[in-house]
Amino acid sequence: MTDFELLRGYALTGSQDDFATLVGRYTNLVFSAALRHTSNPHDAEEISQAVFMLLSRKAALLDKNTILAGWLLRATRLVALNAPRKEPHRRRVENDATTELLNETDSAWQEIAPVLDEALLCLADRDRDAVVLRFFEQKSFKEIARIIGASDDNAQKRVARALAKLRAVCVQRGVVATATILATAITTHSVGAAPAHLAGSITGAALSGTGAAGTASTLADQTLVAIETGRVKTNFLKIAALALILANVWLAMHIFWAAKSSAPSAGTSAPKAPIQTNSIPSHQP
Repeated sequence: MTDFELLRGYALTGSQDDFATLVGRYTNLVFSAALRHTSNPHDAEEISQAVFMLLSRKAALLDKNTILAGWLLRATRLVALNAPRKEPHRRRVENDATTELLNETDSAWQEIAPVLDEALLCLADRDRDAVVLRFFEQKSFKEIARIIGASDDNAQKRVARALAKLRAVCVQRGVVATATILATAITTHSVGAAPAHLAGSITGAALSGTGAAGTASTLADQTLVAIETGRVKTNFLKIAALALILANVWLAMHIFWAAKSSAPSAGTSAPKAPIQTNSIPSHQP
């Protein structure tokens, strides 16, 4: 079954099996993204639970054009931003001769990982979905073409353009890597295995609406508020921009008609200057 069919089944009937199937498909993706944000497995589990709680609440609102992997990555980023700030986990690297040297891709990943999810959030939905489908889910161009409703050639071009945009965003954040290195690093490292127990915990917590000590539920609620607040602000800005455009149009029309009314009409002739004739004296006999 497709993601949309499972979402629709859960939304309409409350099927726990449909929701559990979705959790099983995407737990690794979400947990890996959460771990990039926190570097702490326990915190990553809480964030993952909160993300799937959001999915359970939003399931009925997602349409068939939604690329669920992209939606989940964006939700993971938003939940992580609303999570309490904690002392970052620090990794120590031994500088002895026995330490295995990292290859170019692994080295690049150490720089890419901290900015990857923020960079993805800067992309338009269609670009983010293209990157996620190709490099996170490792789908072929033929599969991507079928999902997005395009030809194989157009799917390949879209992925290439999206990767270029992602690379540009990474460069702006101080991470310089070739498109090939970026693609390879994401494909190799972006999705790892989540703890074996996590999928079951997520399903139970999401369907019951509770998490560990209520933390995941609280995170889900805070993120929902943030999303709605952001939507209200966005709509307000759109309305304000539209009002400004209309005001400028009205002002331009007012100036146009004022200028037109003050100009001489086409049927009105300008006053003619008097015709001067030279009087020729008559010759008297």
